[in-house]
This record gives sequence, C-alpha cells and structure tokens, in this order.
Amino acid sequence: MNNKIIDGSKINTKIELHETMKTLFEFPDYYGMNLDAMFDILSTEKKKMVITIKNWNSLKNQLSTYAEDWLYTLKEVEAINDEIVIEMKNEMIEDQTIKNFRLDIQYDGGNYKGWQRLGDDNKTIQWRIEQVLSRMFEKEIKILGCGRTDAGVHAINQVANFHVASSFDQEEVRAYLNRYLPDDIAITGVSNESQNFHSRLSSTQKTYLYRIWQGDWSNPFERKYSMHVRRHLDLNQMKRAAGLFFGTHDFTAFSNSKSKKKSKVRTVFSIDIDETDKMLEIRITGDGFLHHMVRKMMGLLIEVGLDAVQPDQVLSILASKDRSRVKSLAEPQGLFLEKVVY
Repeated sequence: MNNKIIDGSKINTKIELHETMKTLFEFPDYYGMNLDAMFDILSTEKKKMVITIKNWNSLKNQLSTYAEDWLYTLKEVEAINDEIVIEMKNEMIEDQTIKNFRLDIQYDGGNYKGWQRLGDDNKTIQWRIEQVLSRMFEKEIKILGCGRTDAGVHAINQVANFHVASSFDQEEVRAYLNRYLPDDIAITGVSNESQNFHSRLSSTQKTYLYRIWQGDWSNPFERKYSMHVRRHLDLNQMKRAAGLFFGTHDFTAFSNSKSKKKSKVRTVFSIDIDETDKMLEIRITGDGFLHHMVRKMMGLLIEVGLDAVQPDQVLSILASKDRSRVKSLAEPQGLFLEKVVY
C-alpha cells in the first residue's frame, strides 16, 4: 500500500502546495496548478493509499473550500493532534470501473438560489442533482459544474461531471435523473468521458444569451425569461459599445467585489445583438466570465441604448478597474448559459 506524506509546515503558499501535490502524486502537466482537479482524481484513485498530512493546521488555510470538503467526506480519516491520516481503499468490484460521467443540463432557474450548492439548502440546482445521483449510486456524489449561474439565471447548456465506480451506463444515468428530478431541471445528455475531462477546466469558451423585451407593456409569456425595458433601445449605439469589449481586457470594473478569482483578465470573442419585433437578444462569447460580469456588461449596454451612457465610455471604464463606475446589474431572469465548447 502506498504511503504519501505531506508536511504542512514546509508549505507556505498555494503555489508550493500545488507543486508538492503534483510531484508527490505524479500528476501530469494537464492538471496545471489547480487543486480541485487533483482532488477529483485522488477521490477516484484505483490504488490503495495512505496519505499522512503532518502539521495540518499550517496547511489547511492553503486548501480551497472544495478540497476541505473532499477531506471531510472521506470515511477513513483519523486525526491525531496536528496530524491527519487518510486511508483510501479500493472500492471497485469485479463488474465496476471508474467512470467520469459528463452531464448536459437544462434548467429554469426561476425557483432556485443559483447553481452552486449552499450547504443543505435544497433550492440550488447542484444540490438537487447530487441528491438524486447519491440515491442512485448509494454513496455521496458531488458534481462539478462548468459555471456557477446566479439565482434566477437559466441554462440551455450547463455541463457538469463526476467520477464514480459503477456498472451503470450513460443511458441508465440519464433516465434515472430525468425520472426523479423536478420538471424545471432536465438532463439532455450523459456521456462517459476520459478521466482527464473537467467540466470547467477543459472548456475553451462559453456563450451567454441575454433577452430584453422592449415596450411600454409587459409580455406575460416572456416576463420570466427576459428583462422588460419600457423604452425602445438604440441598437446602433449598443453595437458600437459592444464592439469595444472585444479582445482581452481586465474586467475588474465589471466583476463582483466578492469574486475569488485572482486574475480579472478575460477575452471576449464576440457580442452579437439581434432584434425581432420587441425582443432583443444579445449573445456574448468568451473564454470565461467573472461573477456578475455578463449581467454588468448587459446593464451598461442597456444604459447605452437608453442614451444614459455614451459608447466610448466603455474603454475608460475598463481602464479604470473601478467597480463603482458600473452601477447597473441587469436582471437575472433574462440571462441564459447557452453553450459551452470543449
């Protein structure tokens, strides 16, 4: 049985922890500097293994919340003073192999507090799916989503994945989930991916759709899936402003102050604005998006369309990195995670 030892007193930064994990467990370069991906793979490790973490209190502050959750959920954990011993057992049986299931998901986010699990709160998409999967596999299942949509935001193509030792095939997983999930959550596809597939880290671009209903009267059939603006927006001015977002920029001004991402640099590949009668649809594609970034960008474009902000101000706002200069946050019900590319 392999015995791996980590000494927390010799690790002072997250980078040092990442490099230690990468070397100790012989992770390939694919995993880069991301701890979550490393722990995902460890949790499905086929070999029997004992991991001893010395000087745990020195190390635990370097761990992400997800990694701490991972340690907490392991059944064979023994804490001795400032040392933790983790025994990982091979739970595979003859007709089971480790599988990495990808889920393609659609949902109406109107009744939920967002995608991300919030403790035992059952009003999140992630929690609902995990509960059904845990019943199916008769063990705790945690899934990883490619993006964390806010409360009230919808998804046409959310993607998640999870590792599990199982004899179930893709169709059995899809059928079980759709049988027991509520009607406002649907699993449109399940596939068995390579062990390296990670729903967030493997994605190369995402597209969000924002819908705006224009006019002095509300559309009762669209009100849950669009933002209502009582005036007709200036489409040409909005397109001018949208073009200034193209390329790679620091989007600090369009981020939430609680964002945990160290780098606020993102690349916007395209923004397409189309109008059909009173409905305006804006599609934005990029390599990734910060918390509230899309909704703040849409809020600014709406202000431009209302002639409250001039298009050329986009560049000065980006350069300022000042969140206070973006005051509008577009309503959540108009936003959809539409497409994820791998």
